[in-house]
Amino acid sequence: GSVALTFDLEVAEPVLVASVNPHCITVFTTDAEPPFYERAKPQRTLNASFVKALEHTVRGFVLTSAVLPRSDDRIARLTFHHVDEYGEEKTRTLQIELTGRVAHMFLLTETERLVSSLRRLHRPGTKEFRAARRQIAAGKPLPPAPKPPGGHEDEAAAPLPEVMAREREAFARFQGELTGVARQDVGETKSRQAEALRRELALAYQAKSALAVLGPFSLAPSGIREILWGVTSEGFVERLEDRELLDEPIDFNQLVSYLQRLAGSAEKLEKLVVAAERERKITQPAARPADAVRGKPDQVSAKIARFPHKIKRGRTSGGFDLLLTFSGEGNLAALKAFPAANNLWFHARDFAGSYVLLLTEKRTPEPVDIQEAAIVAAAHSKGRGETSLEVCYTKLKYLKKPKSAQAGTILRTQESVLAVRPELLAEIRSRIFGHET
Repeated sequence: GSVALTFDLEVAEPVLVASVNPHCITVFTTDAEPPFYERAKPQRTLNASFVKALEHTVRGFVLTSAVLPRSDDRIARLTFHHVDEYGEEKTRTLQIELTGRVAHMFLLTETERLVSSLRRLHRPGTKEFRAARRQIAAGKPLPPAPKPPGGHEDEAAAPLPEVMAREREAFARFQGELTGVARQDVGETKSRQAEALRRELALAYQAKSALAVLGPFSLAPSGIREILWGVTSEGFVERLEDRELLDEPIDFNQLVSYLQRLAGSAEKLEKLVVAAERERKITQPAARPADAVRGKPDQVSAKIARFPHKIKRGRTSGGFDLLLTFSGEGNLAALKAFPAANNLWFHARDFAGSYVLLLTEKRTPEPVDIQEAAIVAAAHSKGRGETSLEVCYTKLKYLKKPKSAQAGTILRTQESVLAVRPELLAEIRSRIFGHET
């Protein structure tokens, strides 16, 4: 079966079709009318709340996958993703269930909580469908996908040799930088991490190059292998394995498995490379602007000298003062001693630990400052042994202390979440806390 979503616009109505089949799921747009489509205007528009919820919840999101949870059932899950400027990823799911002669739609959050639902969407051609044809989204459709990162705007339309040459050059640059890091660090563990990251980057570039050859498509992961095997007859693998095009030898089965996990999402491939580059920048010293370090150090030093609890002071790459506390009483005392509404508060999510305050002085910190403070908070929590840890942060004006609550207990009316690696503190500790007073 299939579900056709139409958009009520002033121009010709585009149709988004989600086809649910035990062997394959396809999601595509078409200018042609779906079966039993009628030109007559509907007498009424049903369930306007679902229309508004769908438009509001996934505005700015990108459709990244469409899967069948079970091959013997007609249930499709359309997944939408969005990544903000700090790298926080949000997910929304539109679940379509075709049961007999009707269909249901459920809009879900990343925690599977129900946002809104549209029930009893009758199959085209039935009496009920003709009596109550509905517009799934009235108004504007979702905005187009975000622009690709700089330097990749014309990648999809570029010839294969040009795409491969550009990818090889970028990969060689990353490979050289990672190799240099591995040589400078005599530690065996860090060397293994650099080598693993280098191999992951190689696989990412190979997979992205494969997508550049295949072009955009939306199939179930099980269909990716068949497509790639068909492309190999044209010498695709041989071109990838050419040492002049890519330095890293390719394991074809591993690449297929990697593409299956990514489910055809070029955005996820790009995210891996961006995350690796951001992590590399954090572990390298950055020049501090002279005007960033002047601030008001005397006031901060005076408050720290009178502070009754243990506290540690540092400074981020952008010149922002960073304060670290070590007890529940010290946590609340720091909030009272440095109460500026725009100061940022950091704490490891779901783990007990220290507070970290970033004194912004009405300036806007860069993403690298945000991530450095998050790493400090993660490393000074009981989750410090985790490979990756989520850290929540917000401005002090969004914090509230409940009445009769234990020391260290606060409520957040707004927050953002950032995933970091606590082990990175070992590489940035001397740079941050070398300025403590």
